[in-house]
Amino acid sequence: MRYTGSGIVPSAAGMNKIFARQIFENAGIKTPRAVFVSTDDNLHEKTSEAYEKMSPWWMVKPVSRGSSVGVSLAKSKTDIFLGLKKALEHDKKALIEEHITGREATCGVLENFRGHKFYPLPVVEIIPPKGRFFDYENKYNGKIRLICPGRFGLDISKKIQQAAVLAHTAISSKHYSRTDFIVSLRGIFVLEINTLPALGLESSYVRSAEAIGLSFPLLLDHLLKEALKK
Repeated sequence: MRYTGSGIVPSAAGMNKIFARQIFENAGIKTPRAVFVSTDDNLHEKTSEAYEKMSPWWMVKPVSRGSSVGVSLAKSKTDIFLGLKKALEHDKKALIEEHITGREATCGVLENFRGHKFYPLPVVEIIPPKGRFFDYENKYNGKIRLICPGRFGLDISKKIQQAAVLAHTAISSKHYSRTDFIVSLRGIFVLEINTLPALGLESSYVRSAEAIGLSFPLLLDHLLKEALKK
């Protein structure tokens, strides 16, 4: 049976933050520094390793969960340890990443559109509530502001779009994808790719499509036609 979106292998690679990071790094896309942790590790030792290796703050994440489930923002050594315990409740492996101060962005890619094999949609700027990050609660409580096109300027927006296309092709996504970034003074860092991004009417992907005149019904029609191609 045919279906829209990526197959098992790229979807699994995109969901696994360790695999995805390795693919992005090999493709030349910047990723935040990180320490990898499993349930077999000594959590106190891994906490100390991350605390000494990276400056405050830190993001603690399960390796294979979406929608920011189990993700914590750690502001102290104790927070890192507690964040690890929380993350490992959701997965057997976790990731401690440096928290990069910057502006959050996301960019969709649509295949075979307007004469382009990989067409980057306009960049969306994500503005979470003050003092918070784009966690599970904020993704679904309606308090996140999405600005499309994002206020990054032409040069930065183009670089984000190029990185989104590179991430899409590097992980072998199909039909469509959406990649999340942090834009900081140190550059553009990829956070993760969603090989099956949400297509709700208020989703960032649909908003960015509408910003270029591609309505929701026409977007769905295009994806279905792509899936039906031989």
